[in-house]
Amino acid sequence: MTVAVQPQIGFIAPNESASRGRIDGRLKVTGDMPYAADLQVEGALHVAVVRSPHPHARILSIETAEARAVPGVRCILTGADVGSIRAGRALRDVPILAVGKARFAGEMVAAVAAETPEAADQAAGLIQVSYEPLPAVFDVEQAIRPDAVVVHDDPGSYSGAVWKAGEPLNLLARTQWKCGPDVEQALAASDRVFEHTFRTPKVHQGYIEPHCCTVLFDPQGKVRVWSCNKAPYRLREYLAKTFDLAAEDIEAETTAIGGDFGGKGAPMDIPLCLELSRRTGQPVRMLRTYVEELIAGDPRHSSVATIRMGVSHDGRLQAMDARILFNSGAYGGFRPSANFRSACGTSYRIPSARVDCVRVYTNEVPCGNMRAPGAPQTTFAVEAMMDFVAREMGIDPVEFRRRNLLINGEPTVMNIVWPEVRGHETLQAAEKAMPPLPASGPANLRYGRGVAVYDRPTHQPQRTSLRLSLVEGGAIEAQVPIMETGTGSHTMLQNVLATALGLDRERFVMRYVGTSHLPWDSGVGGSRVTISAAEAGVVTAEKFQHELAAAAASRLGVGVDQIEVSGGRCRDRHSGREVDLLELAANGVKIEAVGEVAESAESEEGATSYVVQMAQVAVDVETGEVQILDFVSAHDVAEILDPVSHRGQIEGGISMGIGMALAEDLNVVDGIVNAAHLGEYKLRTIADMPPLHVVLLPGGKGVGARNIKSIGEMGNVPAAAAVANAVSNALGVCMDSLPLTAEKVLAAARRLS
Repeated sequence: MTVAVQPQIGFIAPNESASRGRIDGRLKVTGDMPYAADLQVEGALHVAVVRSPHPHARILSIETAEARAVPGVRCILTGADVGSIRAGRALRDVPILAVGKARFAGEMVAAVAAETPEAADQAAGLIQVSYEPLPAVFDVEQAIRPDAVVVHDDPGSYSGAVWKAGEPLNLLARTQWKCGPDVEQALAASDRVFEHTFRTPKVHQGYIEPHCCTVLFDPQGKVRVWSCNKAPYRLREYLAKTFDLAAEDIEAETTAIGGDFGGKGAPMDIPLCLELSRRTGQPVRMLRTYVEELIAGDPRHSSVATIRMGVSHDGRLQAMDARILFNSGAYGGFRPSANFRSACGTSYRIPSARVDCVRVYTNEVPCGNMRAPGAPQTTFAVEAMMDFVAREMGIDPVEFRRRNLLINGEPTVMNIVWPEVRGHETLQAAEKAMPPLPASGPANLRYGRGVAVYDRPTHQPQRTSLRLSLVEGGAIEAQVPIMETGTGSHTMLQNVLATALGLDRERFVMRYVGTSHLPWDSGVGGSRVTISAAEAGVVTAEKFQHELAAAAASRLGVGVDQIEVSGGRCRDRHSGREVDLLELAANGVKIEAVGEVAESAESEEGATSYVVQMAQVAVDVETGEVQILDFVSAHDVAEILDPVSHRGQIEGGISMGIGMALAEDLNVVDGIVNAAHLGEYKLRTIADMPPLHVVLLPGGKGVGARNIKSIGEMGNVPAAAAVANAVSNALGVCMDSLPLTAEKVLAAARRLS
């Protein structure tokens, strides 16, 4: 079959970036940037699915006769047709269609592939499914009790499972670590011990672009995938294992991505489309609605965290025992790891600590990764606990943190000693930037200030690659495996290459290429794109410089050791003769270099960076409304490669954190997502944002040749805790459950009266 698609994206012509802004800016504002839904593959069938209305139900029968009679229908599949196929990332526990029973409301039960979207929708509407509703479990604490409803009868049977015999059947994975002497003894020896429980809901990533994919399984057994998946090389591996194929027989391409925030890493609907394509011999395309994204996506895990904290009489932490239960929903395969090793309390000096992170199966929408997986939940719990303890002991919350922040040379609770820690300096910068609270106001308003601290490692580069080629007109084409997710990564890399080769950035043509063009890329995630791409840029630029010198030496008829290269010009240091990129390109000289950065060892942690955020709020005790008056975000940074994108990452992260604090909640009740459209699921807009004060503390020790510290998963993490602590400060209570709805705030205010 002839497959015709629109040109691949991640490309901008030379000299089109005269404004020196984002190189993809013009394509986006004109609507010319193609996304996955814009790709048109000749002969593609369209998919519609039937989803379970029940959180847990046995599938008694599926009647498809009427649906098969709809003109244009080419294939209908049910779980009985694909029962042996299990998909996922590290853990493959996800059936591509429900087999025997549905485990969450929204799970795909049947799928139709038809010649038009209308025919597919019509046929899906005619499929009759008979269910027997079953008892279900939704609460994580109940799910791990011995008498709980079982979500999976044999969780250890799945490929990649880490479930251990003797554990509750609904306990998907457990990660534990500790430091220092026995925690129970340390707590018993503490002057005071406090205990509290904190809860966070399921939160959606809120990306603009819904999932979309097109898959072709050709007669020779080769597979082509066009999607918005952010890790195409890893996707190729997942699909190869799922369908027993050779990874090299799968070519995956990703268009520009309309937002990710962790949600675009799992295979999602791609395995279903691959199987439909294999059976029909045609390309198969599936585009989700946003309702489907909300009820059946891979949102952030909800959590229940119980913390015990031991403190000396003068406010010094002595011990911490933390147990965090993460509600994984019905399946665990949407994360790149079955375990969930969320850091906890790493900013502080805690002599004795024990942390127990548990992922739990329930009959709710399955969860995956969202910006700094696990960190917003645990940071909210730890930072709210810090304020709770400080208030009970009569210590100012900022001073309590100052007494307990790590200093250089001290180990974290995860037994890591960083090259430097700048928590104290970052805290001081945040304090200095925060405006004073209003001295007085209306009788119905209570004012409060909250603070929260977070630190995050900048890891060594992950494996990636890059190709530089001299092209017509003396430009250099950079073929990159990292797609643009909206963060400005291609603009950043263009700047890195321009600096490394001493050329104007408009000389570089940035082109994203699929998995058949470069050795490898680990994908977008973990705040490693900038460090990895920059490292690859420096390495490949150096190789290109060597190739350029060799080409110039050949052109001038001299030894390569006589050539001096600067700014794309090559000079024979003896004769003074010169040749430049433009002349070499005009004469058809081919210059190419492929650079690759290897994966660093897990023990190479790199550096850590701190963020301290402060929020000032006015709480209306008559309506429950929370107004954020000011918000400060102070960041410990190293070299900044693109100041505009760097600032955008901070401010966008703050917006997400405030959304988590005040509004965002899928509102899952008895397994049903009630915030099932964007009218109910309240995302922050620019009109909702308070005055922001962003403070950068420069001069930090970063990672790699460009001395970088991560920023993408910093601003969003402690923001919810800072806002919650401000409300707690205003009301004199501990706000321990997010989001801070008007109902919760009013209930807390009434306890004061």
